[in-house]
Amino acid sequence: MPQGTSEVEPNQSEVTSDFWEGVVVEQANQTMSIVDCPHCSRRLRIPETYSGGLTCPGCVKSFATKNGYPLNKHGVVVKRKSKDNVGIMDLIILELGVYLVVGFFVLLFALV
Repeated sequence: MPQGTSEVEPNQSEVTSDFWEGVVVEQANQTMSIVDCPHCSRRLRIPETYSGGLTCPGCVKSFATKNGYPLNKHGVVVKRKSKDNVGIMDLIILELGVYLVVGFFVLLFALV
């Protein structure tokens, strides 16, 4: 018989245990923060409370973070306005633009 193999007789039931049956996986409830790499501006997801060094997978350069914010070369937290934030003035301008376009088409169809 080759080494590393075993024969099971037909009348014997082989009991195999599955490793993953006994493993309990608990998902961590962590709030994640988005940090922009100061070198290449790639967005990275890190735990909000993480403080320490990071290496960007995009440019492979290292930088430090404190509580989810990057640190500059002097160790001061750099808080940037997110590109995804929309201010109230942006919404007002967008709404006025929609009213102008709709008003134009209403006036155009009223004259036809």
